[in-house]
Amino acid sequence: MTDLTMKFKEKIHFQEKITFNNLDEVLRKTTNIFPFENTSIMARSTTPITKELIEETCLNNGFGGVCYHLNPLLFYVLKDEGLDVKLVKGNVYDHTNQTWSSTGDTHVFIILTKENKPFLVDTGFGNNLPLKAVPLDGEEVKSANGFFRITYNNDEYILNMKKNGVHDWKTGYKFSLANTIQSEDELTTIQDTIIHSESSPFNKGYLFTSIREYETVTLTESSYTLNVGGNITKRKVATAEFLQLAKDLFGITLKNK
Repeated sequence: MTDLTMKFKEKIHFQEKITFNNLDEVLRKTTNIFPFENTSIMARSTTPITKELIEETCLNNGFGGVCYHLNPLLFYVLKDEGLDVKLVKGNVYDHTNQTWSSTGDTHVFIILTKENKPFLVDTGFGNNLPLKAVPLDGEEVKSANGFFRITYNNDEYILNMKKNGVHDWKTGYKFSLANTIQSEDELTTIQDTIIHSESSPFNKGYLFTSIREYETVTLTESSYTLNVGGNITKRKVATAEFLQLAKDLFGITLKNK
């Protein structure tokens, strides 16, 4: 077991060997401990994404991150535990403009293969996490966060989700199994796109979110949203409260602008 895997297990309070059978528990604990947050993007940090940086950021310094931090972290752990995994990149659907994101294939996630059957594993998709391994054969899975399934169209797979409190299926992102990440340089390229692109939704303002049991907490500079089993409450927050909530709920201290 590597130091990274040992630190990860200590962080999520999980001492067993990670297997496909207990992966659901690992995913639930992971999203609870490592928030989806974009502080490095807002700081315009262009430090190359490496295994060492991810370990330092998430395991030593107490931050979370976005998809290109969180899913590689889990990837390194699962690979070390002997699971058949690879990193893949896909294109997120832009619901505001009703089209695929112009940032291209900038979402990073994991494909896990068990007995020749591929599954999608994702712990870096904000508050849209399946919290389970989702089979690519179209089988629908249910978790504490809602319903998830993969459809196949025009040689591409598409993640569909129907989260708690939502009645219709929504599109998450599309991908090809051939679109694997071969080096950490690709992660750094994705980071640079997300930091600098005008189309990136993550460089416009702070965003924090985590899923804890049956509740999802989302915090922006202007709002606090709580989703408890589909019952959604949202309220405005002023700067002082935002800074305090970021510290209290996510353990991240930000300086006042």
